[in-house]
Amino acid sequence: MYPATGREGYPPVAFVFTGGTSARRVGRMNRLAAAARSLYAGHPYGYAGTTALNHHQVVPVVVASLERWDQDGSGGAGGAVWWRLGRGGWSTLTEALDNPDGDALLRTELAAHDRRERERKAVEREAERPACRTCEGRLTDERWNEVHRLRPWERNEGNAELCGPCRDAEQVRRDGEHRMRKRDAELTAALQARQPPEPDTRRAWRRRPRHRARNARGRRSRVGGER
Repeated sequence: MYPATGREGYPPVAFVFTGGTSARRVGRMNRLAAAARSLYAGHPYGYAGTTALNHHQVVPVVVASLERWDQDGSGGAGGAVWWRLGRGGWSTLTEALDNPDGDALLRTELAAHDRRERERKAVEREAERPACRTCEGRLTDERWNEVHRLRPWERNEGNAELCGPCRDAEQVRRDGEHRMRKRDAELTAALQARQPPEPDTRRAWRRRPRHRARNARGRRSRVGGER
């Protein structure tokens, strides 16, 4: 079994070329790169704002030449004598097998994308944050959340347009006005209770009953007849 390396992809394959001129060896390497491209080439993840490649289903292919190993100062097989197909330049075997454009880059790019999204939303939220009608200061997050929970009749009282301190000051003012109105009403009622009732100056009269008026006319008639 191939031991786990922590890298994406299948176990790598290495080709070591030798013989012929340097140009011929490089030509054979290029032909191999063209023929095996579908096996070693990573594919874009396709997430918005990312350039990382998916290497999980590919076979890393590295090539080298014995002649390059034998050059002075090359460091042999442990030096920068390996070329990973699909990339440019020579590197050490460890560097060639690593995937700096793979999952590591994806995590970095996604984190950067998320950070930009949070910043964008924060800017939009600040642009929507209401200002206090009294002091014109911006509402805090806590007060803004309270405003969202206000009932319709509470909004009609103007509470939604005030920050926390101004709302408290407004409530104190309203309570004071309510106490003053209540006290004035109590004083007015107490004064009215102490005043004596006003006399009824309207002239009282009573209509004479009809039967008495008829009796009076009858008596006058009798008296006139006796004479």
